[in-house]
Amino acid sequence: MIFNTIYYGDNLSILKNHIKDESIDLIYLDPPYNKKRPYNIIHKDELGRSSDAQITAFEDTWHWTPETQKQFDELIDRTDLAPEIRSAMVAFREMLSDADIMAYLVMMTTRLVELHRVLKPTGSIYLHCDPTASHYLKIIMDIIFDKENFQNEIIWCYRTGGATKKRFSRKHDTILFYSKTDKFFYNSIKERVFYNKKFFDTKVDDIGRYYSDVLPVDWWQIKAVINVSRERTEYPTQKPEALLEKIIKASCPKDGIILDPFAGCFTTSIVAEKLHRKWIGIDITYLGINVLLSRLKKMRNLQSEEGSVTYEIIGEPVDMYGVQKLVEQSEHEFAIWAITRIGGKPKKQKSRDKGVDGFKDFFDGGKPKRALVQATCQMGSCVSKLRDFCHVVNRDKSPIGIFITMKEPTRDMISEAAKEGVYTDCFTNTYQKIQIITVKQILAGEKGDIPSPRSEVKK
Repeated sequence: MIFNTIYYGDNLSILKNHIKDESIDLIYLDPPYNKKRPYNIIHKDELGRSSDAQITAFEDTWHWTPETQKQFDELIDRTDLAPEIRSAMVAFREMLSDADIMAYLVMMTTRLVELHRVLKPTGSIYLHCDPTASHYLKIIMDIIFDKENFQNEIIWCYRTGGATKKRFSRKHDTILFYSKTDKFFYNSIKERVFYNKKFFDTKVDDIGRYYSDVLPVDWWQIKAVINVSRERTEYPTQKPEALLEKIIKASCPKDGIILDPFAGCFTTSIVAEKLHRKWIGIDITYLGINVLLSRLKKMRNLQSEEGSVTYEIIGEPVDMYGVQKLVEQSEHEFAIWAITRIGGKPKKQKSRDKGVDGFKDFFDGGKPKRALVQATCQMGSCVSKLRDFCHVVNRDKSPIGIFITMKEPTRDMISEAAKEGVYTDCFTNTYQKIQIITVKQILAGEKGDIPSPRSEVKK
C-alpha cells in the first residue's frame, strides 16, 4: 500500500485487494444517497464561461440486479461476520423486498464490513448521509461497529437555494461518527464564539469583540459550496473544505492516514494534503480523478519544489492492456480517460453530432477557439467515422479536430485527414486541421498539436 494514493476502480475490490487490516486512522465517506438522478459536471471554457457541454459524473440510482443478489447471498453466507449482520440483512429483505433502497443497503453493507476491517483500533469513521437513508445506515453501523462505539450524530447545517413552501426546507446533512473501539484518537479543539455583549466568561479581542473559546458541539454551521465559492470545481455534491478540515483535525493524528472510498472530486485528499496527512482516495469514475489532478496541480503551483505534492495513481491505464480492460468495462469511461489525458473536456452525450465526445480549448491571438475531439474504441478501420467527424468539424466551423483511435490509422484514414488541409493561426503557424492520435501515442504523452491554451500568446 502506497501513500498518497489514488485508486481508480470499484472500491469494494480495491478495499479487499489493496488495503491492509487495521492500517487506516480515519475514514470519511460520502456515498451516493439513491436520489434517483444523474449528477453532471458543467464544463467552462478558458474564459470561465459556462458551456452546454456536460458529463455525467455518476448515476445516483440503485436497482436490484443479479450482482446485488450475489452480494446479498455472500453476506448472509459468510461465517466470519457477526450473526447480527446476517439477521439484519434478512430482516431488511423481508421488509423492503427488492426495492431500490434494499439494493443500496446491500451495496453499503458489503463496503462497511471492509471499512471496519481496515480501520485501526484507535481509528474513527465518519459516514456522511442525508435523511433519505441515515436511519437505515445507523442500524447497520450499530451492528458492524457496535452501538457502544457510536460517538455522535453530527448535523451539518447550511443555506442554499431551492427553498419550498410545502414544508420546512431541507437544509442539513447527517454525519454518523463511530469509533472502532473505546480507545479512539480524538483531538478536542476549542472553537471561538463571538457575542454581541459581555457575559461572565467572555474575553475581548484586539478589536473589541466579545468571545469565548468553547468545546465544539454536534451541530455545525458551515457554508456549503455554491456557484460563487472559490473552491468550487463544478463537481456535483462537492463538500466544503472547512467541513473536512474539522473532521480531520479532530480524528486524525498528524502522522495518520485518511481513506475516502467514495472520493468524488477528492476534497478529502485535498484537505488532508493541506494538513500534512497521508491520504488514500478511491473513485470509480476517471472524471473525479481528473478533477483531483487539476486541484493538485494548482496546489503544486503554490508550493515550493520541496513541498510539492507527491502521489501515485493505481488502476489508471498505463499500457494497451489496461486501456483494453477499460474499454471492456465502459466505452464511456474510455472516452473520458482519452479526452482528459490530452487535456480536453468530455461532453455529456452523443446526439446528432456523429460522435463528438469532447473539446479542447485554446487561444489564437487572444481570441478563444475550440477544437473538437472524438474518441473511438473501434478496433478495425474507422474511415467512415472519420469522414463523419470531418463533416461535423466543418459544419461547426471548428478550426481543428482531434480523432482518437485504438489502432494505427489506415492509409485511407490518413488520406481523409490530409484532404482537410491545415489551420493557420494569427502568427502564421500551421496545424493539421484533422489530427489522428492513437492510444499508444496518448500513453506516450501526446496531447495534440494546437495553439497555446493560454491567452498570453507570444509569437
